[in-house]
Amino acid sequence: MCTIDFSSAVTSFFDRFLRVECKMARNTILSYRDVVTLLVRFIADSKRKTCDEITLEDVTAETVKDFLDHLEAGRGNSKRTRSQRHAVLRTFVKYICRLDPCFLAQAKAILDIYLRRYQGPPKGYIEQAGIKAIISGITGNHELALRDDALLRILYNTGVRASEVADANIDDVRFDPPFCLSVIGKGEKEKRCPLWPETVRAIRVYLKTRSVTTIEDTPLFVNAWGVRLTRFGIRYIVMRRANGHIQGSHLSRGKHVTTHTFRHSTAVHLVESGNDLTSVRDIMGHKNISTTNEYVETNMKAKAKILENNRNVIPKPTKRGGGWKGRRDIVSWLKNL
Repeated sequence: MCTIDFSSAVTSFFDRFLRVECKMARNTILSYRDVVTLLVRFIADSKRKTCDEITLEDVTAETVKDFLDHLEAGRGNSKRTRSQRHAVLRTFVKYICRLDPCFLAQAKAILDIYLRRYQGPPKGYIEQAGIKAIISGITGNHELALRDDALLRILYNTGVRASEVADANIDDVRFDPPFCLSVIGKGEKEKRCPLWPETVRAIRVYLKTRSVTTIEDTPLFVNAWGVRLTRFGIRYIVMRRANGHIQGSHLSRGKHVTTHTFRHSTAVHLVESGNDLTSVRDIMGHKNISTTNEYVETNMKAKAKILENNRNVIPKPTKRGGGWKGRRDIVSWLKNL
């Protein structure tokens, strides 16, 4: 019998493990919270218990299997979402084993459940001409137009995530050479992103319309009411500005341009330009080089460039034999092919 109660395990998992040990970003923790919340509700309904009556003995392999099937069949979750939520539960179960060794037998049965690997479609991105068309399509000298121009320039220049630029303040921008933007990335790690002079100039022009200085600890981007832009607001701006300017895009059918499309485009263009993957990984803030490798897989130009080095290894094909017209012995001609 387990010596720790279920509620204590949940509390410790979020407060100590995810937040302190793993230093996960808030949005990642919220994603884990949603999965555990769904599991708690499922167990309570299936076992006919209240949430505070659930014990670790209720978290069995059979229950987890039924829960995963419920996600896909009952809630209509995609295979990708099911796999992501299954991975979260595996992390949760492994952590419980650290708290209570008596849970090991149950945990082994849960961890033996096959984790479906989901191979998603290639990452969507926009060609350089498409990026130029989107930003060039922003016209006008009013505050919102200048804001959108500076925002999209930062997204493409740095490849930062929407949440990272949404949390940025004015004093996070270095307006003297070397220009850069400091953001807090995944794992609460500070990341400094170099900025082009044109990007800094666009930010300065935008800030002048707000009558603020470049040293203030205030939001870098705000909405029409002067409130900090959220990542959802940034997503809306990107989709609205990109509408009608995505002729040079490589998106799956039915997909729209989002902030992450800009991020993918930055990475693809860096790889396409011949930069080594380690440098691209550092710029993009990828934890593993395998994530950066996906952009080589995505971009056909980069693949062709890599294969070009082997082009001259084998000799060029030579013509063998002539045409068959005028030859009476067609069988002999075929043998000589």
